[in-house]
Amino acid sequence: MSFSRAPVKRFNEDTGCAPAPGAYEVKSGGAKGAVSFQKAERFKPLKPDGTVSPSPMKDVPASPIRRTMSVDGLVEGASAKKDKINMSLQMKRQNLLEKEIRSLVQQKGEQDRRLLALEEEVKKLEAKLLAATREKTGMAANMASQERQLGELKKTNEFLKNKFSSDTSKKKINTLSMELMEARNKIDAKDKELSFLQINLEGKVKVLEIDLEASRATLAALKERNDDLEDLHKETKSHNEELETEMDKLHAVIQELREEVKILQEYLDTANEELLDLRHKLKASQEALKKLELKKEDGSEELQASQDAVRQQEQELARLRVVLRRTEEELDQRVAHLGDRCMVLEEERARTQEEGLRRVQELKSEISSLEESRRVEREELVELKESHSTLSTQLEEEKERTHSMKATLEREWDVAAGERRRLEAELEGALDELSALEAQEHRGLGDLLNLQGCNQELKTELDHATDQINRLSQSVEEQRSEAEERVRSLEREVARLSQELQEEQQRQDCLEQTQEKTREEYARMLLESRTQLAQKEEELECAQDAHDRALRGLQEELESQREMQLSTVEKSSTLVQLVEERRCALEQLEKERNHILEELEKERKERSSTLEQLEVEREGRSRALEQLEKEREERKSSLEQLEEERSKGLERLQKEREERSRALEQLEKEKEERRRSLEQLEEKERDERSSILTQLEKERSNNLEQLEKEREERSFVQAELEKERQERSSIRVQFEEEKSSLLAQFEEEKSSLLAQKEKEREERSSILAQFEEEKSSLLAQLEKRMEERSIILAQLEKEQEERSSVLAQFEEERSSILVQFEEERSTILAQLEKEREETARLEQRRRDSVEGRMAKAGSLQARMESVEEGKMELQRRLEEADEERRGLRVRVEDLAEERENLQRQLEQEREEMEARLTQAREQSSNDAEMEKWKNLYEVLYSKVQPFQEQLDNFAAERSALLNEKGATQEELTRISDAYARLMGHQNQKQKIKHVIKLKGENFDLKEEVTKLRALASKQKRELEQLRPSQGPSFDPSKAFKHDHKENQCPPATLKAGNRPR
Repeated sequence: MSFSRAPVKRFNEDTGCAPAPGAYEVKSGGAKGAVSFQKAERFKPLKPDGTVSPSPMKDVPASPIRRTMSVDGLVEGASAKKDKINMSLQMKRQNLLEKEIRSLVQQKGEQDRRLLALEEEVKKLEAKLLAATREKTGMAANMASQERQLGELKKTNEFLKNKFSSDTSKKKINTLSMELMEARNKIDAKDKELSFLQINLEGKVKVLEIDLEASRATLAALKERNDDLEDLHKETKSHNEELETEMDKLHAVIQELREEVKILQEYLDTANEELLDLRHKLKASQEALKKLELKKEDGSEELQASQDAVRQQEQELARLRVVLRRTEEELDQRVAHLGDRCMVLEEERARTQEEGLRRVQELKSEISSLEESRRVEREELVELKESHSTLSTQLEEEKERTHSMKATLEREWDVAAGERRRLEAELEGALDELSALEAQEHRGLGDLLNLQGCNQELKTELDHATDQINRLSQSVEEQRSEAEERVRSLEREVARLSQELQEEQQRQDCLEQTQEKTREEYARMLLESRTQLAQKEEELECAQDAHDRALRGLQEELESQREMQLSTVEKSSTLVQLVEERRCALEQLEKERNHILEELEKERKERSSTLEQLEVEREGRSRALEQLEKEREERKSSLEQLEEERSKGLERLQKEREERSRALEQLEKEKEERRRSLEQLEEKERDERSSILTQLEKERSNNLEQLEKEREERSFVQAELEKERQERSSIRVQFEEEKSSLLAQFEEEKSSLLAQKEKEREERSSILAQFEEEKSSLLAQLEKRMEERSIILAQLEKEQEERSSVLAQFEEERSSILVQFEEERSTILAQLEKEREETARLEQRRRDSVEGRMAKAGSLQARMESVEEGKMELQRRLEEADEERRGLRVRVEDLAEERENLQRQLEQEREEMEARLTQAREQSSNDAEMEKWKNLYEVLYSKVQPFQEQLDNFAAERSALLNEKGATQEELTRISDAYARLMGHQNQKQKIKHVIKLKGENFDLKEEVTKLRALASKQKRELEQLRPSQGPSFDPSKAFKHDHKENQCPPATLKAGNRPR
C-alpha cells in the first residue's frame, strides 16, 4: 500500500501555537506564588518597543529542539538564579544573626537581673555581718558585766558563809544574792536610759538655742533694713516735693510763653489786615495823583512845602533809630540775665534727675539684698522643718521604748510578786536586822514625796508660762491687725492725693513702683519672721510636752521601784542614788526652762520695740501728708494770682489795639502825599534783603560742611565702638566657657569623691578636711575676684558719670535754645513797645512820617516770619529731646524687666539644685551602712555650715554682679550710640579720650581673664597632686575577714565598674 507523505516541518518554522524560542525573553521561574517578583527589579524602567536586543541571535527564529542557539537566554537565567540564591542566603544569614542578637540581648538582660539580685544579696549579707558584729560586741559587753557580777556574788557568798552556817541561811543568802544581781542589772539598764535621755535633751536644747540666736540675728538685720528704707523714703519724698515745685514753675513759664505767642499771632493778623487796607487806599490815591498831575503847575508851591516836611520826617526817623538801638541793648541785657537764670534751673533739674537715677539703683540693690535674705530665711525654715521631723521621729522612738519598758516592767513585776510570795516565809527571821534599813527607806520615801510636790509646782509654772505665751501672741496679733488697718488707711489717703497729682507725677512712676515693691517685701519679711517665731514657739511647746512625758515616765519608774524596795533591802541604797541623780537632772531641766523663758521675754520686748518704731514711722508719714496738703493749697493760691495777672494783661492789650486802630485811621488820610518816599524805602529794603540772603546762604554752606565733618567723625567713633563691643562679647564668651569648664570639673571631682566615699568609708574625715581647705582657698579666690569686680564696677560708675555729663551737655544745648527763643521773644516785645511809643508820637504828629511807618511795618512782618520759623525749629528740637527721654525711660524699664526675669531664673535653678541635693540625700540615707557615719557627717556639716552660707552668698553676689554687668554693658552700647549722635558740636579731644578709656577697660578685662585662667590651672594641679598623696586608711569592713575563715563574703560588691561584660 502506498501512503501519502507527511508534510515536512523544519525546525525554524512558525507553528502558530507559540512564538519561536528566539523571539521572546526567557524569564527565570524562581519565586512562584501569589506575588513572586525580585525585590531588586521592582522599579526598573521598562524597555521601549523600538530598542534592538543586544544578542545577534534573537532575530533568527530558532526551533525548540536546538537550545544551543539561544545563548543569551541561558546566561540570563543562570545569573538570575545565582542572584536569587545569593539573596536567599543573605536573608537566611540576616535572620540567623538577628536571632543570635535577640538571644544575646535576652541573655544580657538575664545576667543584669542576676547581677542585681546578687548585689541585693550581697547588701543583705553585709547588713547581716554588721548586725552580727554588733551582736558580738554586745555579747562581749554582757560577758564582761556577767563576770563582774560573778565576782560580786562570790564576795557576797563568802560574807554570808561567814555569818550563816546552817542550810537555811545558805538558801536565804543564795536567793538574796540572785535578787541583788537582778536589781543591779535593772539599775544599770535604767542608768543607761537616763543618760541617753539626758544627751537627747541636751542636743534639743542646743538646737533650740542656735535657732533662737539665728532668729535674733535676722530680727536685728530686719530692723536695720527697715531704718534704711525709712530714711530712703523720707529722702525720696523731699526730693519729689522739690521736683513738683520746680515743675510747677516751669509749667507756669511755658503757659506764659504760649499766651504771649498767641497774642503776637493776633497782632500779626491785625497788622496784615491793616496792610491790605492800606494797599487798597494806595491804589485809590494813585488814581487821585494822576488827576493831580494835570494840576502840577498849580501845586508847585505845595510840593516845596511837602519836601520840607519830608526832610523833617527823615530827621525824626534818624532820631527814632538811635532810640531803637538803645532799647535793643537794654533788652539784650535783660535776655542775658534771664538766660543765666534758665541755665541755673536746668542744671538743678539735671542734678535732681541724676540723684533720682542713683537712688533707683540703690533701691534695686537693696531689693536684691532683701531677696537674698529671703532666700536665706527659706533655707533656715527648711532646716528647721528637717530638725522638727528628726525630733518627731526621736519622740516616736522614745514612745516605743517606753512602751517596751512598761511591758518588761510588768513582766518583772509578776515575776517579783511570785518570788515575793516565796520569800515572805523566809524573810521573817531577817526582819530584825532590816529595821534600820527600813527607817532609811522611809526617809527616801519622804524625799520622793517632796520631789513629786516639786514636779507638780513645775507643771503649774509651765501651764502659767504657756498661758502667758498665748496671751502675748494674741496681743501681738491684735497689734498687727491694728497696724495693718492704719497702714491701709494711710494708703487710702495716699491714693486720694495721688489722684489729684497724676498729671504732675508721671515722671516719678518708676520711683513709686520701687517704693511699693520695697513695702511689699518688708511686709512679707515681717510675716515670715512672725511665722518663724510661731514655729519656734510650737517647737518649745513640743519640747515642754516631751519634758512632761519624761517626768511622767520617771515618776512611774519611781513608783515601780518603790514597790520593789519593799521586797528587798539592799535595793534601797541603789534607789536612793537614783533619786539623787534624778533630782540633779530635774534641777538642770528647771534651769534650762528658766533660761528659755528669759529668752522668750527678751524676744517679746524686742517685738514691742519694733511695733513702737512702726508707730513712729506712721506718725512721720501722716506729718508728711499734711505738709503735702499745705503745699497744694499754696499752689492753688499762686495759680489764682497768675490768672488775675493774665486777665489784667489782656485788658491792656485790648486798650492798645483800640489806640492802634485810631492811629491807622489818621494815617490813611496822609498816604497820598508819601508815595515817593515809599518807593525809595522799598528799593532800600530790597537791597538789604538781597545782602541778608547772600549771608544766609554762606552760613548754610558752612553749616553743611561742619555737619559732613561731624558725620565722618561719628562714623569713625561708631566703628571703634562696634570693634570694642565685639571684643567684649568674645571676652564674655570666653568667661562663660571657662565658668562652664570649671563647673564641669567641680562636678567630676564631686562624683569621684562620692565613689571614694562608697568604697572607703573611714577616709571621709581626711577628704572633708581637704574639702574645707579647698573651700578656704576658694573663698580667698572669690574675695580676690570680688575685689577685682568692685574695681570694674567703679570703672562702670565712672562711665555712667561721663554719660551724665553728656546728658548735662545736651540739656545745656537745650537751655541755650530756650535762651535764644527767649531773646527773640524779648526782641518782639521790645518792638511792640516801640510801636506803642510810635503810635503815641503819631497821634501828636498825624501829618508826618507815613512812608517811614510803612517801611517799619514791612520789616516787622519779615521779623515776625523769621521769629515764627525759629519757634517751629525750637518746638521740633524740644519734641526730639522729649522722644529721646521717652526712649531712655523705655530702655530703663526693659532693663528692669530683664533683671526680674534673670532673678526668676536664678530662683528656679536654686530650687532645682535643692531638689537634686534632697534626692541625693534620700538615696544615701537608704543604705544601712551609713548609720555610723551619719552622726560624724552631721558634726562636720555643723562646722562647715557657716562657710557654706558664705559661699552661697558669694555665689549669689557673683550672679547678681554678672547680671548687672550684662545690663550695664547693654546700657553702654545704647548710650554710646546716643553719645555719638550728640557729639557733633564738641571737640575731637573728648572723643579721643573716650575711645582711649574704652580701650583701657578692654585691656583690663583681658588681663582679668588671663589671671582667672592661671588660677584655674593652679587649682587643677593642686587637685592632681592631692589625689595620690592620700595614704591607706583602716577599713572596718575588713576587720573580721581573713583567708583562713570559712564564713567569708566577697571582697567587693558587684557594681557598675566590677560587672562582667
